[in-house]
Amino acid sequence: MQKRFKIILILFLLAFTACSTTKRVGPGSMLSPKKIPRYAVLDFEQDGLIGGNKLGIFAADYLTNLLFERKKQQVIDRAQIRAAVTVQNVSNLALSPVLVKKLGVHLNADYIILGKLVRLNKPVFSESGNELDMEITIRVLSVHNGTLVDLASKRSKKKKQAKYLIRSIMGKLIKSIDPEETLSSK
Repeated sequence: MQKRFKIILILFLLAFTACSTTKRVGPGSMLSPKKIPRYAVLDFEQDGLIGGNKLGIFAADYLTNLLFERKKQQVIDRAQIRAAVTVQNVSNLALSPVLVKKLGVHLNADYIILGKLVRLNKPVFSESGNELDMEITIRVLSVHNGTLVDLASKRSKKKKQAKYLIRSIMGKLIKSIDPEETLSSK
């Protein structure tokens, strides 16, 4: 009788152990229950701002950091994106659905984010912090068909430097870009 009890106890423990799991679920996990979207953030275009494309690069880097910190999606490294844009010879202005797909396949991305910084007031920007009226627009394009799947735009007018204004606007815009909703709508 004792031998039979020990066998049943061992079988029960084996069955219980086999049913438990220690799988990790999250953006980096191979066992995730659903596919985690991969985003590529291209340099933002600039209109009415001086200094080359420094602010466009700053805005794209800042948005990439915000997306990464949310941990709801994977974000492709900006150095990889710059290299791919150079190799594919594309610009934000000339991104047709075919080029979106080509760039997305090259980067293994699901979505490409394009942005634009527009200065709306007349005076030329200076580092002294003149009043700056700026609008930032973010477009999320699906790599699979090149269509626009999300759009966010925010305008702010403050007596602040451009980088401060970009951070302020991006903090508000990031809340309106939800990769889970973007995926569930597809």
